[in-house]
Amino acid sequence: MSTSLILVFLAALVTVMVLVMRRYRQKTEGTPEEVERCVAGGSCCGGVNCHRKHGKDKLRGQITYFEDEELDRYKGKKATDYTPDEIAEWEEVVTTLRASEVTEWVTSIHRRQLHIPSVLQPIVTERLRGEQLIP
Repeated sequence: MSTSLILVFLAALVTVMVLVMRRYRQKTEGTPEEVERCVAGGSCCGGVNCHRKHGKDKLRGQITYFEDEELDRYKGKKATDYTPDEIAEWEEVVTTLRASEVTEWVTSIHRRQLHIPSVLQPIVTERLRGEQLIP
């Protein structure tokens, strides 16, 4: 009897721990919609690993370039207003970044007041997931 009681208690304890961890994770990571909005230049997703909160570049306001200075000419352009040639230019930069650079690059883009073309935002989000910063 005491062995089965201990097993029931352990099972209940594990269940409670799993539920608490899931709830904590939901609170510390942005929802997919929040993350997409954050990557698009909207409000911060609130995730514990958000590129806006925890970029590798800890110095506020410092801009790091990734051989992408030419993108600065798009400052102020809306994410939906890019031509196919302009999107191709952005895509070349996005796809040539090393996986470890994506978070810092997105931070740089935001600091430079640039908007990633809307058609490339899912690719950027996926690259951030590859860095395991977005669930």
